[in-house]
Amino acid sequence: MKGVRLILSAIALFAFGNIASNAQSGIFESYLVLNKDNSGNVFYDLQATTANPDFNAPSALGTFDCSSTLILNGAENKTYKCGTDNITNGWLSYRIYEQGTTPPVFTTTQIFYTSDDLTALHCGGTSNDQTWQTTGANINVLAGLSVNTTYVIEVFTHADFTYTSGSGTHYANNGGANYSTTFSIDDTTAPTPDAVSLSDITAECEVTSLTAPTATDNCGGTVTVSHNATLPISGEGTTTIVTWTYDDG
Repeated sequence: MKGVRLILSAIALFAFGNIASNAQSGIFESYLVLNKDNSGNVFYDLQATTANPDFNAPSALGTFDCSSTLILNGAENKTYKCGTDNITNGWLSYRIYEQGTTPPVFTTTQIFYTSDDLTALHCGGTSNDQTWQTTGANINVLAGLSVNTTYVIEVFTHADFTYTSGSGTHYANNGGANYSTTFSIDDTTAPTPDAVSLSDITAECEVTSLTAPTATDNCGGTVTVSHNATLPISGEGTTTIVTWTYDDG
């Protein structure tokens, strides 16, 4: 089964820009938390420029095979608040869908308050800077996806806030768009025969049929089994070697 290529694309989501621009609070850094192949959580830059890998870069996640895992474990928002402003929560929104189809609604998971950072990087040195973080959401990105199909995944972070005369929502800023990257899933492993060896067949006069041995495919797809013999196999006192071929597409 030839590979699946997932393309993470961007859609603008900044309807609250005017409210946020007048507020004394905001998101000044954001990160996506991913665990590839059980290698541990890695923080990917969203609204940030650090030594971390850039989630928005082309093919940032590389190529996976059918036995790989890609777990979306959450996100992190670095926020600030000044004066009467207060950050009340954090959120990560994501959706995955087949390219060319109607996108589903976003699914949202919460980013929880973690700590005051003891810094004041905003509002002329008077801000209260905080970290909001979730690292154990355990969202299986690859679950249920079909091979040989292109998918889109979109992610963005946001945070609700209040101030003296109202409330609003801050969005992590990617030039007015969501964050995106690409990765692919390829089947690079041939089917594995279920039997280590096959028994010889001895028949009188001729062999008119053969029972196909089975095989297991790592991607769980359909395996087609064929042989190179011409039936019936005849010729008393002769031996014919039959070669079986497994094809997973």
